[in-house]
Amino acid sequence: MITTPTVSGKPGQAPTGISCDLYPLIGSHSTWTDPRGPVTATVYGINLLLAMSMVSVRWRYAVHLRLVRPDLGDQDVKALTKRLTPTLGVRVVMILLGLFLPVLAVLGYLAIAVFILVPFSALRHRTQPA
Repeated sequence: MITTPTVSGKPGQAPTGISCDLYPLIGSHSTWTDPRGPVTATVYGINLLLAMSMVSVRWRYAVHLRLVRPDLGDQDVKALTKRLTPTLGVRVVMILLGLFLPVLAVLGYLAIAVFILVPFSALRHRTQPA
């Protein structure tokens, strides 16, 4: 079975969503032995790597040209740059891991997304009421 993207919506209207069949990776009862799982995890990881690379390049370009908001402090800019940059190397490791353990690689992609989105340092440094 070849996975193909599908577009949902009524004819003559704008599409309401695009979905891709991830059955070879997460829907099969034989995920560990299915030969399509590693390919799916690797292609997914490469897409995430390319998207994050573009975000990182555009962010650095905007910082270089001083296109960020003037009220944004230097610490905030450095924090955003720091959160975006190190995950690129981790994504490469997850892609390689996806060739052998695809489910573990997808869980790694999820962990990276949570790391980027959740402000753990702000939660850690929250002042405790006296």
